[in-house]
Amino acid sequence: MDYATRRDFLGYSFWVAAGKVVKLRVASKALGAMKERVRGSPGATVAGACRGVTEELKGYLPGWKEYFKQADTPGVFSDLDKWIRHKLRCLQLKQWEARKTVFRELRRAG
Repeated sequence: MDYATRRDFLGYSFWVAAGKVVKLRVASKALGAMKERVRGSPGATVAGACRGVTEELKGYLPGWKEYFKQADTPGVFSDLDKWIRHKLRCLQLKQWEARKTVFRELRRAG
């Protein structure tokens, strides 16, 4: 026997909010697995594979978000969105490689 707040169930964990209300959040193990999947996307280190990575994530992330929509922690989703965008920008910069290309493309983007 253990407290519900110390256990994970189907990717969710529980936390006690103000007023002793029990709420759902995404379990840390599920967050770690999702981040690992984003980091290890096929072609994440191969030049010219940005479209392939975005296509693969387009098939995975909406389902992940839909599954965890019951979570009562909207800040987690906004933080994940920022983190994923950061990873995609890093991938794009890595693919440009040359400093001239980075400068030119960033200037073009404003």
